[in-house]
Amino acid sequence: MDILPQTTIARMSSKIHLTRLMPNRGEVNIQKGSEVSPTQIIARSYKSAKFYILEAGKIPGIEIADLDKNLLVEVGAPLEEGTPLIRKSKGSDKERVFSSPVSGVLVEVFEGNLVIQRPQKLFELRAMVQGKVSKIIPQMGAEIQLTGSLVQAVWSSGRESQGPLFISTKNNVDNLSLEDIRSEMGRSIVVAGRLSSSQLLEVLENFQVRGLIVGSLPAALIPHAREVMFPVYVTDGFGDHPMNAHIFRVFLGGQGKDTSLLNGSWERGEQRSQIVVNVPESQNIKTVEAEWNLLKTGDIVRVIKSRNNLTGKVKAVHPEARRTISGGWMPGADIELENGESLSVPYSNIDVINGK
Repeated sequence: MDILPQTTIARMSSKIHLTRLMPNRGEVNIQKGSEVSPTQIIARSYKSAKFYILEAGKIPGIEIADLDKNLLVEVGAPLEEGTPLIRKSKGSDKERVFSSPVSGVLVEVFEGNLVIQRPQKLFELRAMVQGKVSKIIPQMGAEIQLTGSLVQAVWSSGRESQGPLFISTKNNVDNLSLEDIRSEMGRSIVVAGRLSSSQLLEVLENFQVRGLIVGSLPAALIPHAREVMFPVYVTDGFGDHPMNAHIFRVFLGGQGKDTSLLNGSWERGEQRSQIVVNVPESQNIKTVEAEWNLLKTGDIVRVIKSRNNLTGKVKAVHPEARRTISGGWMPGADIELENGESLSVPYSNIDVINGK
């Protein structure tokens, strides 16, 4: 039996094909072959309008039987938040008018309920990278080709950004500290081995950084990471372990280079979140694609679901089931760790670092 493990791409100086898509259909306003810049809007669409149901009968001073004659606007009328909407039957003169709690259009009144259609929201899709359009995806987006380094993240806080890359820690192991934060990292994408303090997120926000990339952070910091104004991307997982050494080297090679943080969502069936470092085109570059290769001797891997996020090299592959440390029987591989120790790991706990 062949073993097909999970794969994480982390490559330097490769030819990348990025797919940029809108969440719903709209208009694509670029052509195949055109050059695009990171801030350029390549497509637009309107998010579906939502409806707000106002139950007038639950508002003090309003009688449903008198609603039609006390309605101050007609069906189809546009509303702003605060627009006088209903005259109350009871209450003081100051309190005799109920105002609309939302903006939109009054589309229907039935059984004491007012249906307000909220305004459609314009969605603008930006290229987020410097490159050339290689394919148009009708009504949805485009594929952009560029040369750069690519790292797939395991988690992101759900936003996108772009700016120069700034390595803040000396190595992949170090925790980001207050001493690592300097004024020159403002408006940059900051890289650190790991993060353990929520206070540092606030400090980085004050320095107006455009993004943060870490190997790991405690799961307890997820809500705070979602709240700050800049995106947070995690390359290795949650907890307190260092960034994978190969991934950190990819970022070292991109120090000062224009970098893009591109959000993805596995929950919606989309691609993983990605970190792209624009680098000048060089010789012998390879095309980066999502690859699912068979596990083989010599592969650089990390052991996922381990406390320290161990990294090593495959010494031997065992397609047949073998007893694991937990007592179960599963196929897997022998991994020689960076510290020289060997470990037998089930295939489900192996993540290949595809840096070739």
